[in-house]
Amino acid sequence: YMYRHIIMHHIYNIKLY
Repeated sequence: YMYRHIIMHHIYNIKLY
């Protein structure tokens, strides 16, 4: 599943901000 990938990307985006 791509759920893990999406969550990781989301976390990365939040960390950037």
